[in-house]
Amino acid sequence: MTSTSKNKYMKSITRNAEADWKGNLDQGHGLVTSGSLALHKHPFSFNKRVDQGDKEATNPEELIAAALSSCFSMALAKTLQDEDVIPQELFVTTDVTLNITDDGPKVNEVKLDISGMIGGYTQEQLEKAVATTQENCPIYKLLAPGLDKIDITVSLRN
Repeated sequence: MTSTSKNKYMKSITRNAEADWKGNLDQGHGLVTSGSLALHKHPFSFNKRVDQGDKEATNPEELIAAALSSCFSMALAKTLQDEDVIPQELFVTTDVTLNITDDGPKVNEVKLDISGMIGGYTQEQLEKAVATTQENCPIYKLLAPGLDKIDITVSLRN
């Protein structure tokens, strides 16, 4: 790896988003905008959070799931790249669960379902790569200490 390509992984990177909320919790609503504008005044609401009724709005747990799915897939691609392996496809699905506890609402469970098409790779090799990725994925490392339960399923589709 050249020093130029090595440096692109050593930068300090800051991303941002903003939320604009109006009203009380039950009837209120908000708009979330990401710095990249991938989300631009996208609606979110408490009702979407608890009853799945509003198909146009999002919620914090869905955004966490999207962040973890995208980060883990990129980190797994990097793990494989370090082994000189190029996957045909990596597919990561994440479920984030919000539970009401005695201490109030808490995001305490995550389920990752990871599948990959990687020619010449075995199930055991993919499981090892996923274990390495758990140690290196920044969003996973951020979330893991606060979770009570993390379930990960790994499947190779060749």
